[in-house]
Amino acid sequence: MNPLFKCCGYYCSCLLIVSIVVFGILIGLIQSHNPWLTREFKHDIDSKVDALIIAIIVNAVCFVLCIACLVIGTCSEIKQKQIQEKEDENFNFGLNKNL
Repeated sequence: MNPLFKCCGYYCSCLLIVSIVVFGILIGLIQSHNPWLTREFKHDIDSKVDALIIAIIVNAVCFVLCIACLVIGTCSEIKQKQIQEKEDENFNFGLNKNL
């Protein structure tokens, strides 16, 4: 697996966790009727919370997919490395025993 893909998997996963936490904090602040967030739209609180819950669900699904991609890529990398080591063990003075 390309190191760039591993980095991307870790970066995306961490970013999604941070966004889930931020959206959760926003839901808490909106439901506690924080004056900075509900100053002009007091009647629209339920739709804001629903939108943030949908955003949390989408981020959670993306998080699971990023982790799955990272795990599958790492497993295939380990299998490829084992196959390469087995081929290296079977290689004897320029003659491959598998041929």
